[in-house]
Amino acid sequence: MRKIFAMILTVVLTLSLSAVTAENAGMANPWIELESLEELNEKAGTYLQLPGVMGVRVKACRLMNQGEPMLAEVIFEVNGMEYTLRTAGCVEDISGFYMPDGKTAFEGREYDSFAIVNAEEMKLARWLNLDGQYILYVRDGGTMEEETFAGIAEEMVLLTNRFSLPEIAEGTYYDSVSMRAYAEVSMIEEGKYAIEVHWSDSVSEDNQWNMTAVLTEDGLLVYDDCEEKHVVTMEDGSSTEVYANLIPEGYFAVSEGKLLWTGAADESCRDCVFELAGK
Repeated sequence: MRKIFAMILTVVLTLSLSAVTAENAGMANPWIELESLEELNEKAGTYLQLPGVMGVRVKACRLMNQGEPMLAEVIFEVNGMEYTLRTAGCVEDISGFYMPDGKTAFEGREYDSFAIVNAEEMKLARWLNLDGQYILYVRDGGTMEEETFAGIAEEMVLLTNRFSLPEIAEGTYYDSVSMRAYAEVSMIEEGKYAIEVHWSDSVSEDNQWNMTAVLTEDGLLVYDDCEEKHVVTMEDGSSTEVYANLIPEGYFAVSEGKLLWTGAADESCRDCVFELAGK
């Protein structure tokens, strides 16, 4: 099956590169042409995106639905240079391009998370993510600098990475490492949280950090307004607060519902792993 699929892709790529029509070649067109990138993503269940630069022009969006897996690709142009971005939910090399030794461009590298091939007339990149594999290639690649193509490929890796933001539950989180610290987390608005961390030195002394954190696309709760104070409670119930001078920036990493305070300004807190009470 793998060899048959590779042969189909080779024929498709050859036809595409030489601009030969299916009618002239005497064979049925394996591609289903679609009107837009949005329609392609909807029908194929893919997440193909284009670089956000001036002069990007979509030339074709199409789907090859003959056999498995289903192959989707978009052909686009940037400053007169034509690129093809394709994807399929499989590991086998879908580049459809053969090297002089008879191997496909990425044969033997199917499980590399990212790989680039610089051929005489083409430049190809291949990467994997949770959706499957992606191929990016450029026609007349011999005229493009390798660094330029690599930069574009790396940008496309980020654009095709469907990252789902973690859910942050409100409530009290206890530090499972020190067993002395806890954090109160409440949502101010979507993606924005108020966090108050407590670390008790004794029954009467408490270190507190207050901050407003924003959830970023890479799953970090980032803040730049942290305020630290040392609170001492007297026997009569009164208290005194001493404000500390600290670096206000930092972050919490979110992992499996836990908050890791690896970005703490205070070194004593950088090993904290806060877990929601009752979990």
